[in-house]
Amino acid sequence: MNLLLDTHVFLWLNDTPENLSHAALNACQDENNALFLSLVSAWEIQIKQQLGKLELSESLQTLINTQQSYNGLQLLPIELEHIWSFTIPASRPIRPPIDRSKRQRANAFRQC
Repeated sequence: MNLLLDTHVFLWLNDTPENLSHAALNACQDENNALFLSLVSAWEIQIKQQLGKLELSESLQTLINTQQSYNGLQLLPIELEHIWSFTIPASRPIRPPIDRSKRQRANAFRQC
């Protein structure tokens, strides 16, 4: 199964796996599952760290490299097509671009 990790899940998997449910942790550790992280999430983590809103135990590069080695984490790129396909319904409040980008990337991932 392909698992697109939420930003929080990625961070908890690295530093505080006890924050994950037993089922979520088992799914992440199951060698039959492929783990993915959107570059949008990596971008969000880096920005929050630089703004002082997030403290990491190690550099983001080390965290990603560790998960790539340990769990085979794969990074999902951001393509211009994802940006062009952004739409904001008039009935929905405007959210930060990173939130919209993560949602758009998840929708594109589901179509794969």
